[in-house]
Amino acid sequence: MPFRIIFKKFSIRTKLYLILGVLGFIILLEGATSLYLAKQMQDRINDIFSQEIVSLELLSDLKGALYRIRDRTLRLVDARTKQELHHQQEKIKEQLAIISKKIDLYDNTRLSKREKELLNRFKENLTQYVNVIENKIYPLLDTSQHATPKRQDVINKLLYEVALKEFRETREALNQLLNYQIERAHIRQEHAKAIFFKQKIIIVSALVLIAFLVIYLAKNLIQSIVTPLHKINEALQKIANNDLNTRILIRTDDEFSLIAEEINKNIMRLQSTLKSLDHISKHDSLTQLPNRKCFHEYLDKAMKDFTQKSSQFAIMLIDLDNFKLINDNFGHPFGDKLLKIVASRIRNVLKKEDVIARLGGDEFGVILRRIHNPIVVGNIANKIIDILQKPIKIDDTIVYITASLGIYIPTDKKIDAKKALSYADIAMYKAKKSGKNSYKFFDESMFQELQSLTILEHDIHEALERQEFVPFFQPIVELKTERILGFETLLRWKKGEEYLPPSHFIHVLESRGYIVEVTYQLIETVFQFISKNRFKGFITINLSLLQFYDRKFLNFVHDIQKRYPDVSPSQIVFELTETVFAENISLIQELILLIEKEGYKFALDDFGTGYSSLLYIKNYNLNTIKVDQSFIQNIFVDQKLRKLLDVIISMSKTLDIPLVLEGVEDKKTVDYLKRYRNYKIKIQGYYYFPPLPMEEVEAMIQTR
Repeated sequence: MPFRIIFKKFSIRTKLYLILGVLGFIILLEGATSLYLAKQMQDRINDIFSQEIVSLELLSDLKGALYRIRDRTLRLVDARTKQELHHQQEKIKEQLAIISKKIDLYDNTRLSKREKELLNRFKENLTQYVNVIENKIYPLLDTSQHATPKRQDVINKLLYEVALKEFRETREALNQLLNYQIERAHIRQEHAKAIFFKQKIIIVSALVLIAFLVIYLAKNLIQSIVTPLHKINEALQKIANNDLNTRILIRTDDEFSLIAEEINKNIMRLQSTLKSLDHISKHDSLTQLPNRKCFHEYLDKAMKDFTQKSSQFAIMLIDLDNFKLINDNFGHPFGDKLLKIVASRIRNVLKKEDVIARLGGDEFGVILRRIHNPIVVGNIANKIIDILQKPIKIDDTIVYITASLGIYIPTDKKIDAKKALSYADIAMYKAKKSGKNSYKFFDESMFQELQSLTILEHDIHEALERQEFVPFFQPIVELKTERILGFETLLRWKKGEEYLPPSHFIHVLESRGYIVEVTYQLIETVFQFISKNRFKGFITINLSLLQFYDRKFLNFVHDIQKRYPDVSPSQIVFELTETVFAENISLIQELILLIEKEGYKFALDDFGTGYSSLLYIKNYNLNTIKVDQSFIQNIFVDQKLRKLLDVIISMSKTLDIPLVLEGVEDKKTVDYLKRYRNYKIKIQGYYYFPPLPMEEVEAMIQTR
């Protein structure tokens, strides 16, 4: 008990040093003892080796030499010449010398009385064996060449009876000595084992004593550490269960009291940090709007209120149109600034109780609470579309952005939040398909449309791989002379035996971005067509907005000019719809100017259907204005259209910009339009020519 009281007053460091010091001393003592015992064991092993192993090796060598003498003796009778006989006798002398040397070495070891007796017996038998060889066999062999059969019998009897008998007795004496040596080695080995066992008992006893001492010291150390740790652990478990009001109370003089104080301070810091982390985990770092995770929480709550309290709400998904193209051309920092402006504009349209979140990329989610009439939702959607269309100035660059909105107002209380969100997503996809910059409410028919669209996209993907999109050419005729001046390139899909018009596929090509590569192929085909047929007129090619966002476009029109030097760029007229000009971003303006410098021309297509802004004509250097067919086809039923047509034609004459009137389908229309024959007007329509395959147009050029 006194030890424990004193032990508690020590610091943790002192406790550890004390225990480690005691353990170190005990380990050092135990190590020194073990080394001493090991040294004794090593000396014993060395003694056994020198006394037993060396002796056994010497006896083994003696036995080998003895056998070699026997073998050489038996070979004496086979010697045919004196030289051979002399050689065998020399080998026997060598082995006798080896035996003599080994006996001397063995005799110098510490031999017991029994060993000496056995060794003397071996020496006596060996002497007798050698005497038979040297004194009885050698004399007979010297005259063996003139030996009679009787003498040969005597030699054989000496060799195989007398000499072999002496050999066996000598070998037996050696084997007895060898067996005795082995037996003594076993005895000494057992003695060494007994000593080792005693030493092991001593070491194990010491280790057991050390273990008890370590347990005693460790118990006191553990108790001085575990108790405060237990208190700290209890507090940390409460913190893990979100109880941040707990505090650790430890009143000791060691480091644990300082640790408890620091933990208490960190708990207070953690309370503050968790509030910040909760906000970060549920909000988008760029726009500071709620993120997708937080949006789903709001949506779950809205669905719960709708199910339990019939509190009606609407889900609105907003996806920016062609945002990737802006990101690719102006960079991600520019796109980030644009997203922050878009988020701010949408927020300003909504009420405080409504929720807006950034779901990722250029997609936003909105929850409109307490909705009593779908018309209100439509009005809010229109406000969002209108405010996003306004020019956005970022770093001295003005861009325009539009958005597609999908809306779903739940009516079935059994539907879950995930499915409700998917319905809004389907509606948004429908808005994109319908031309973008619009909103759509979800209805059941959209499922079937989505399925049909999926099949169509698959077919179009395969058509692209099989190069089934081919150009048709529709002649453009001068009104005054009815001469063919050029052609408009129109895309067709050769599906089986049919040629499908763009209305079947163009929306998919544009929405998936395929239109860019298809247009490159189309331009290449037009240049080949002009070069092959030495055509001197012009050919128009329709361009989509996506073409201007492709970084390769400018290099492409420059390079193709080099590959077809016989084709003049002035023969190529790129047709742009008003939706392209309506973007009015500096990128498109700069590209058009750069392409015009290469010698290419531009035409405004479908004039009179879109925004019909005269600013396009003012701001862009247009080579031609193409009046939409809706003007021409209704001039006999709408007097205002006829007057508008007069104004457009007068404007083109004043500005010196040629016109192309589309949709001329009958002679009556041609006759009416001939009143403008002195203007720079061209006609395009089925009255003269429908769109024709390239092969027919080539034949037409050749015949003319």
